[in-house]
Amino acid sequence: MLNFINRKALPFPVLYGLKAVNRTMRAAFTIASNRTHSGSAYLHSRVDEAIARTEEIYAHLAQVHPERRFSGRVAEIGPGDSIALGLELLANGCEQVDLADRFYSSREDALQVAINKAMIEKHPQLRARLTDDTYTEDSFVGLTRYYGKSASSEFFFDSHRGYDTILSNAVLEHVHDVARSLRGMAMALHTGGYLIHQVDLRDHEMFTGSGRHPLSFLTLSDPMYGPFRWGGGPNRVPLSEYRRTLDELGMYYEIFPTILVGNDEIYPSGTRFHDIPADKRSAAAKCVREALPKLRPRFKQDFDDLCVSSFTFVARK
Repeated sequence: MLNFINRKALPFPVLYGLKAVNRTMRAAFTIASNRTHSGSAYLHSRVDEAIARTEEIYAHLAQVHPERRFSGRVAEIGPGDSIALGLELLANGCEQVDLADRFYSSREDALQVAINKAMIEKHPQLRARLTDDTYTEDSFVGLTRYYGKSASSEFFFDSHRGYDTILSNAVLEHVHDVARSLRGMAMALHTGGYLIHQVDLRDHEMFTGSGRHPLSFLTLSDPMYGPFRWGGGPNRVPLSEYRRTLDELGMYYEIFPTILVGNDEIYPSGTRFHDIPADKRSAAAKCVREALPKLRPRFKQDFDDLCVSSFTFVARK
């Protein structure tokens, strides 16, 4: 229905109402079926596009790892419809990769098999891990999939421990309880292990897709925002709360902004806030000041953090 309406011309309360109804219906389906489209990153991709995307994600995460590589036992939170990143991790020296997903992401099975075959062609050493000729997510020694509530980031690490690295890409902004998730991950790491997570704090085009200010979704009260959180929508946990939890855990960490608010320019892995050109930081600050008077109080705690709409953090236990 929303596709046939001029959303940019709608008053914000009307747009909110339409969006809330739409999100409620989608969330009801997700919860009832335990399936979601939000993790289906490869659903409409060509095989070469999927491989290129996997390489890009791996390179980004490896670039901020202090050793520039991964090893030992690794857990990936929210891999979605593909095991390609897990295979990339195995091919580059990891012993075991556990993939944990709260929901089952919609996927095209034939495409996933083709992607897995392409990963073997790229990394012939993966062939030694094959257990059969189906090339499914169950076909590889050292790679294990988990689904359901017990595989959510909040609960998975209650019973799975001993990891060298726990990572994710654009997932933590969807989890129900970020603080609990981070505490569980920290407990599950070996001493000296790392958390490496790419986090996207944008509104996922809920309102920006209709031409609204990029921080409009932070003006809603928690009860009003409820329908957008159900079923894994953006949780609105700001960067300042990630800092607070990591401080409480006593972890050494660094924050690397990848996108500033109001501008979708992507900065290279390992970029620090003060390394971003001053004019870009000023533009982001202006964008934040425009929205600041209407933001809910809990989002006003750290001005500089509000300027960051996507970031990677690396935390060492």
